[in-house]
Amino acid sequence: MHDIRQGPPPGVEAAGKILADWGRTPSVDYFETSWTWTGTVSDALENMTCFVEMQGEEADRSLIRQILDRHEQDGMIHHTTEVEEGVMVWQVA
Repeated sequence: MHDIRQGPPPGVEAAGKILADWGRTPSVDYFETSWTWTGTVSDALENMTCFVEMQGEEADRSLIRQILDRHEQDGMIHHTTEVEEGVMVWQVA
C-alpha cells in the first residue's frame, strides 16, 4: 500500500561502501529468525508508521488503521514476523 521495497534499512549499503573505501573488507553473515508481537491497535499503528518512515516514505496512518481494524481481536493485534537478518563484520586496522 506504500510501495515499499522489502529489504534492509537505507544506509546499510552505504556503510559497506564506506568500509570498502577505507580499505576494509566487510562480510555479511545472514540468518533466518522470527518473532511474535502482540500489542494494542494504537501500538501497532505507531510501529507500522515507524517502519514506513524508516524506509523513507510518508505513512498513510488512516489506511494503516483501516487494515489494523480488520485484524484486531479484542482490541489487540497479533502478528509474527519472519525475516532474514545479517551481521556485518570487518577487521580493524
